[in-house]
Amino acid sequence: MPTPEGCCTMVFDHQYVAAALVVEVADHAGDTATATVAGEIDRDNYAQLEHALTDLLRVHRPRRVALDMAQVTFMGSEGIRVLLACRRQAEQVNSRIDIVRAHHRVREVLTLMNLERVLNLSADGAGEH
Repeated sequence: MPTPEGCCTMVFDHQYVAAALVVEVADHAGDTATATVAGEIDRDNYAQLEHALTDLLRVHRPRRVALDMAQVTFMGSEGIRVLLACRRQAEQVNSRIDIVRAHHRVREVLTLMNLERVLNLSADGAGEH
């Protein structure tokens, strides 16, 4: 079934696909949930990431979200805004978001914005280069 461009399609229970972006949420076991993001986060699809993380925080309420961004090759200002907004939402439900792996481009953006500590960017989870 075709969907409008830029619209999210739920492929199966916890995988969301938008134009050039895939967010997969898995592993709700224990206190940690894992969210893997791949593709580009830009003005056309940032809402998909926001929806997936917000849904995860509201419905599953994990103590920690391990965010794997090793396959994110571009992140615009909208991506930064989403990460900061979801960080605030996580705090409201006594959770936290840790970026456990990040593509070097994502790492560069977060470092330039001085957000490594704010967004709990792992020093050892370098991700793709």
